[in-house]
Amino acid sequence: MAKRSVSWGRVMWWALRRRPLVEVATRTIGAFVLVLLGSWLLLWQFGAEWVSFVLLVLIPVLVPIGFVVVVGQAGMLLDVRALKARYARVVAGFASGFVAGAIADRHHARLPR
Repeated sequence: MAKRSVSWGRVMWWALRRRPLVEVATRTIGAFVLVLLGSWLLLWQFGAEWVSFVLLVLIPVLVPIGFVVVVGQAGMLLDVRALKARYARVVAGFASGFVAGAIADRHHARLPR
């Protein structure tokens, strides 16, 4: 798992040195949406339960990629003084998104309470 995360970090580093952050973020999020849609289709149409394992493996890889995108955007939008003052709020918003997503997922999955 660690090797996979490191290799994705290298891919992101390589991509960000050659392309703007907006393009890399758009392509990364687009690829993730395609993986989710493909996984949903495999599970729904063919009952391929192994897809859940693939998605579980992707979570530790996608979290650092998300931080790269969020912190990269903050770095582009704010100068150093503003970034020092607001960095905690930027990262707290990212963590709050995880919590909100978990709550929404529980609601949509209709899990027992």
